[in-house]
Amino acid sequence: MNTLTRGILYLSWLLLAGCSARALPGALEPARLQAPSADVRAELVQVVSEALGGVPVTLGEQALTNSSILVVERAEPRDLQQRPLSGRSLEVPVRFQLLLGDGQCWLRRLPDGPPRLLGQARCVREEVLEQEPSH
Repeated sequence: MNTLTRGILYLSWLLLAGCSARALPGALEPARLQAPSADVRAELVQVVSEALGGVPVTLGEQALTNSSILVVERAEPRDLQQRPLSGRSLEVPVRFQLLLGDGQCWLRRLPDGPPRLLGQARCVREEVLEQEPSH
């Protein structure tokens, strides 16, 4: 492949990458979902599944409505009496955090995954509860 062809391919790749990139928000702060509809919950399931490599996930109705943190554990295979087949699981659960930035909701896999836009969701800033001083 000659230099001109290689240059054209490289520029084409850059243009495609630039067109598909989403603008990431500026400052992000912890948030929680505000009155999530069935469509918002379906989008959340899809985004979490994609972040986990496409595995199916099941999330509770109240996921991310009371806290900005979502913890996802792998479903363990069970026997007929519902006991785990492999005994106790030592696998660390995967954590996500819902964030608010530029008026949009973002979900990030912790500790440092890229934020993923939740286009249908409405979020409110999570209020940090101050702990009372101990006496």
